[in-house]
Amino acid sequence: MNNRMCAEHEQAAYPNEILAVSERRAVRYTRLPGCFAVHGSLPDALLPTRLTDLQRENISICRGDWPRPEQLAPGTNVTPVYAPEGAGHPSVPTGLVFIRFQAPVPSESRREALARAGYVISRTMPYAPEAAWLEPISGSIAEALTNLPRLTTLADVEAVTPQFLSVVARR
Repeated sequence: MNNRMCAEHEQAAYPNEILAVSERRAVRYTRLPGCFAVHGSLPDALLPTRLTDLQRENISICRGDWPRPEQLAPGTNVTPVYAPEGAGHPSVPTGLVFIRFQAPVPSESRREALARAGYVISRTMPYAPEAAWLEPISGSIAEALTNLPRLTTLADVEAVTPQFLSVVARR
C-alpha cells in the first residue's frame, strides 16, 4: 500500500459523525473537513498547517491534507477534528470514553460486557461507582469511536460520551 493510500485508509477508520448520549441529551459531533489533529510532536514540515495547539496534551490542530506516515515521528497519532452540533469549537478525540450505568449498578460488575464491546475500564470513581472511564482494548482512538454503538446497547447504560478536548476562547 503506498503512503497516500495508507493515509486515506487511516482517515477512513474514523466515523464522520459521533453521537454522545446521556439521559438528558444527545450531542452530535461532525467531522470537520480539511482538518486533522497530531497527537505528539508536530514535525517541522507540518508547522505551516498548524491552526492551534492543546499544549498541555501535546496536540496540534492543523488544516490541510492528512499527513503521510513518513512525515510523523514513531508513536505519533493523527485523528480527525470534530465540532459539536451548534457550538462549532474544534474538538479532538482522546480515545477515552465515559460510561455511566443506572444506579446502583457498579461499572466494575460489567467488565466482561465491556470487554466484549472492545473496552477496558481505565478509571473508576469512588464517589460514583456506576461510572467509569474506558479505553479501547486495542489502544486505537478510531476503534474507541467506531465501537460506541456497542456500549449504548449494553443493559442499564445511561450515558456514553467520548472524551473530546477543545480550545476554548478566554475572555
